[in-house]
Amino acid sequence: MDDLTLFEHRFEGRVRIFAKAGVRPVDSAAVAHAVVAGHPRSPGTRPAVRWLGRPLDRRAWVIALALGLLVLLLTLSAFVVGGRPSAIQSEPVISPSPAPRQAPSPVPRAIGGLITPREGEMAVTLADGRVLIVGGRSVTEGAGAMLASAEIYDPTTGRYTATGSMAEPRYGPLVSTLHDGRVLVVGGRSEVGELASAELYDPTTGTFTAVGSMPFARGSCHCGVTFVAIVRPTMTVLTDGRVMIAGGRLVSANGEPVSANGEPATLVGGADIFDPGTGRFTSSAPIPCDAARGTVTGLLDGTALVTCRADDGRGISSAEWQGRAFIYDTASDTFVPTGAPTTDDTGTATLLPDGRVLLAGGLRSSTAPAELYDPTTRLFAPVDETPAPAS
Repeated sequence: MDDLTLFEHRFEGRVRIFAKAGVRPVDSAAVAHAVVAGHPRSPGTRPAVRWLGRPLDRRAWVIALALGLLVLLLTLSAFVVGGRPSAIQSEPVISPSPAPRQAPSPVPRAIGGLITPREGEMAVTLADGRVLIVGGRSVTEGAGAMLASAEIYDPTTGRYTATGSMAEPRYGPLVSTLHDGRVLVVGGRSEVGELASAELYDPTTGTFTAVGSMPFARGSCHCGVTFVAIVRPTMTVLTDGRVMIAGGRLVSANGEPVSANGEPATLVGGADIFDPGTGRFTSSAPIPCDAARGTVTGLLDGTALVTCRADDGRGISSAEWQGRAFIYDTASDTFVPTGAPTTDDTGTATLLPDGRVLLAGGLRSSTAPAELYDPTTRLFAPVDETPAPAS
């Protein structure tokens, strides 16, 4: 079969395919023969091809070829995607987990300074979150004059504002916020000596009002010969709203501390109980130990924990001094022995939210560990000082 015959057969086949696709009926053999026979070719040239009587030029061939390739690609893509799964499986795209955000480090923020620079002042948090600062000694005026002024710090604005002044200047007084929001200010030192008087501050009016006084002034000092210690009174608010004050140094009628052979004469009597309803102080039953260096802490059950030093009147040496503790029953006005701490020189006592009490500090804190008092077992136990493992 020569080239011309082969072309006729192939062309005839293509025409039949178009006829089946809906093109009008034609005599494929006649068309093929007519196309070739009507246009004899020169030796060495391709036959001239006509379609529907018109010759196909080079541009028409390029367009036809492009359309054919496009149809072929569309057919193959339909077969691969719709007919059967592709052999190439795309890997799932996994978005990287965002790195955990680090909490910003707290940055110190500059706030306003005290209106009157002072030292020896006392501060207490009010019921609304503000802070009351009272008394102290001026560090800029009159060679350290005692101060009766007070200021309020507002954490929302970071500013201090002046409020009413106390009835008399006080250096290092005891201060506590009462259940009704008022603040009790007791004792401290003035220009003439230790004070037994007390005042109430009302944050709604910004004023101080004098109330009753303690039977004796309770002084404080860092003193002693045989055993140097911090002697000071402590104060706590009981669950019934009253305030209990214990400890401190005995002060004479003119406000001067009383000493015996260089040792501070301590108050070994009872505690002072302040009733906000009457504005008066009363005395409790005698505390059966020396609470001058001790602490008093109101417990959640309405009682109070008193830590103190054993005092049996034998004039024992400091090496024999032992810590003791009692539970004060406010209803019966009695002191009941409880488990004792390992030291008589406790620095601070703090009531924890779970009802236990943390004893820490003191001049001998390097040899005496911090301790926890558990009111359910009525025992003290050393605090575990093992550092927690890094998380």
